[in-house]
Amino acid sequence: QIEAAIQAYERVLELDPDREKTRLFLSSLHATSGDYDKAVEILQEMIKRKPESFIGYYYLGRLYAKQEQFAKAEESLKKALELSANSEVVLLDLARIYEMQEREEEAIEIYEKILEDDPGNLLVRDRLGQVYISQKKLDEALTHLKALGQMAGSDAIQVHLKIGLVYFEQERFDLAIQEFLIVLAAEPDAHRVGYFLGSAYAENGEYEAALAAFSRIPPEAEPYIDARLYWAFLLEEEKRLEEAVTVIEEALEQQPDDDRLWGFLAALYEHQEDYEEAIRCAHRALEASKTPAKHYFTLGVLYDKQGDLTRSVESMRLVISLEPENAEALNYLGYTYADKGIHLEEAEGLIRKALLIRPEDGYIVDSLGWVYYKQGRYEKALQELQRAEGLIPDDPVILEHLGDAYKKVGTYEKALKTYKRAMEKAKD
Repeated sequence: QIEAAIQAYERVLELDPDREKTRLFLSSLHATSGDYDKAVEILQEMIKRKPESFIGYYYLGRLYAKQEQFAKAEESLKKALELSANSEVVLLDLARIYEMQEREEEAIEIYEKILEDDPGNLLVRDRLGQVYISQKKLDEALTHLKALGQMAGSDAIQVHLKIGLVYFEQERFDLAIQEFLIVLAAEPDAHRVGYFLGSAYAENGEYEAALAAFSRIPPEAEPYIDARLYWAFLLEEEKRLEEAVTVIEEALEQQPDDDRLWGFLAALYEHQEDYEEAIRCAHRALEASKTPAKHYFTLGVLYDKQGDLTRSVESMRLVISLEPENAEALNYLGYTYADKGIHLEEAEGLIRKALLIRPEDGYIVDSLGWVYYKQGRYEKALQELQRAEGLIPDDPVILEHLGDAYKKVGTYEKALKTYKRAMEKAKD
């Protein structure tokens, strides 16, 4: 049908080459069929025939924008503005092109110009709010979104949602809660907003209200898994581990192949020191996952805690084979070897590679210092452990390692003070 229409419009132009509307329709048909070069050629011919064609330059600019040829799009739209300086549609398209190129200040300048002439323009208020949000200028965003909310009428609910999300970003959680409640009063089935509400309650320290909000999200809703995970996390934070397990198990009845649920359940059993059950859950997560490395890492940690060094090492090596740049796995395996005083040369290589990836990670620096310590290179160990303590001042394990190094180099007073700090931090 498109081809037939193209042929029909071409016959019309053969009879009357100056018909602008026909050229616009023909260009649009070629663009719809994916032949942008031909669509552009038709508009260029239109401008050649009529150099003052505002509509020709405008649609040519839009065509270039669709092809992400932003410089040409900007040039064409500015030509259109020379012919009609206050054309709102051209100004809006030009502002959107600036946004797509991350030239936010130029977009803002255009939007503010439109608002000078048309302060009630809802579209521009919305765009300005979004641009300011992208710039993290949240107070400015709120100014426009609030004005938009007062003018939006039946569309005000979506504005309340945007305002709520800005308040959330600003950590003004009580105000975010109010906005989300307004949205839910009008749209009770807006379950993603229900998730935002639960999150805002949680961040505001209102845990029971958060749990209630998450519990209202049904299994068929898109954010159901996220809500269950957050719900269980809050229960875990309050040491209500059995309740947390129940929340996840209920979710698994609905979605038994979700690796995130199995992974979280493994973590809950780990916290209860039920390593056998944690390992079973981690294996189920592994079976369900398209990204197995993280679950092999979990298994490596669990086997380590269970005292099965062989399987722990096998799991960590699998992580590294899948993700050679996984600094956590490199460090974990290297530190494991160092702590047990085995394969020290390989341990140093693993940890050095991890440090290349995360050079300012205090835990990895500590691992390198501990390798040196185990190798009997106490001065180098002290140097690295002091650096680790500078990066993470309050970790009791790092402080204990540092105390050991001070002791080995004969700085007993510093060793004693560092051991005492380690004991205090361990109590905390």
